[in-house]
Amino acid sequence: MNDLQLVHYYHANCTPFRSISRLPKEEAFALAKSLHERHPCVAYKRFHPERWEWYWARRQAAESRLYEEFIAIGGKPETRHPIYFALQGSDPIKNLHQNFDEAKTIAIPLNSIDPGQLSFTFGDSTALHDHPARRGPFMRDSLERLLEQHGGVDALLSGLEPIYEYMEAQVWVE
Repeated sequence: MNDLQLVHYYHANCTPFRSISRLPKEEAFALAKSLHERHPCVAYKRFHPERWEWYWARRQAAESRLYEEFIAIGGKPETRHPIYFALQGSDPIKNLHQNFDEAKTIAIPLNSIDPGQLSFTFGDSTALHDHPARRGPFMRDSLERLLEQHGGVDALLSGLEPIYEYMEAQVWVE
């Protein structure tokens, strides 16, 4: 566990560790429109004006559910809207950002995050919000057990079902 990393992806023209979900709806909609117009990458297709209303509602519902489930398993969030990471990084996320001329990542040690403010899901928690294969969030102690059962992080991640693609981490601090 000491060498595991959480990787945050962001565009070079954006501020890392920010969540559009934390903005009031009108500000979020204006920012989404601006991001879509300025950055034609696949990752920002969710901000297209014809999709944004749907995506906003879905993301709000997903984060509300995730927040409630996180508290139910003993989480101690400081915010209702987490910042998202991928455990050890993610090729599928990199591919979403393939058109970014200046894609950026920040990797932070997993052990630097308070376990009470950190949850994990199999795959993208918003994309799988209402999918039958969705699994609820789990905490770091459960991740430790999974790593033991699978013989380490590489075996765990390479053995994920294709629908999950990667392991998402949610950091619940301001």
